[in-house]
Amino acid sequence: MKKIDRNVEASIPPATAVPTELRAPAPALPAPAASDTPEVIRLRGFWSEGWRRIGSTEERLDLPAIVQQGRDIASLGHLPMRVITAGTFSNSSVGTLADRERLQSLWEGLQGRFLNMSSRAEQSFVRKCGHFVQRQNPLIIIEKILDLHRGV
Repeated sequence: MKKIDRNVEASIPPATAVPTELRAPAPALPAPAASDTPEVIRLRGFWSEGWRRIGSTEERLDLPAIVQQGRDIASLGHLPMRVITAGTFSNSSVGTLADRERLQSLWEGLQGRFLNMSSRAEQSFVRKCGHFVQRQNPLIIIEKILDLHRGV
């Protein structure tokens, strides 16, 4: 349990509790092209191998360690859990619209697997945000934490 304040406790599974999430996007990305934008090159590099490097994210997460910790989580039982799924790929400039829709569908399916971790899990979609909902729409994060606190 992570203590958020003296009144609220939350068990927050790492975003990589399903390690497939870090491996699945790379093969699904469109093939490299001379016309790739810097964002596409960066995304391809991150999803291919970059996530393995400590500090590959702005938060300087040790994703390999998080993956290992996530493998140890079998179940949260009946602990309430909220899965907030962003428009990670639909808001990117990767490939064609069809590529982005396919990648977003894959992402939403992978995120949906977290629902198996708790009998009280719920998934919300914030499709207008990119991957970092906490930066682009911190109020939705606060709202979900308060929902948990209120027992909603």
